[in-house]
Amino acid sequence: MRATNPKTTDNENGIYIVDLEHKIIRKFGVENGLSDKFTFDLTVNHQGQIWVSTRAGFNIIDLAKNLNSTYLSGDFITSFEDNQSRMWLVSVDGINILNKDRTELSFLSKENFTIQ
Repeated sequence: MRATNPKTTDNENGIYIVDLEHKIIRKFGVENGLSDKFTFDLTVNHQGQIWVSTRAGFNIIDLAKNLNSTYLSGDFITSFEDNQSRMWLVSVDGINILNKDRTELSFLSKENFTIQ
């Protein structure tokens, strides 16, 4: 199963992932591993993994491997994948940058930026 249409609900019930081809809707919430019921954002990377930002951490949902795991703890807001396949994970404390091979994590503190 590949994420064809991940959706957030009212941001307080986790997420629903819709597989239109197989007519399946899967719910992910705290009851099956999501780090928090309140979700902020979803990003689907080039491998089809769904990165979910919550108040309690970043979760990775890999439907092909049937895995749901918390990657980082913290209060995360959003994420995106750049053209070098790096994941940028934005939290209230700064930005975490995960390299393409997912072996190295860099952190840019919010103190390094001017917020306007």
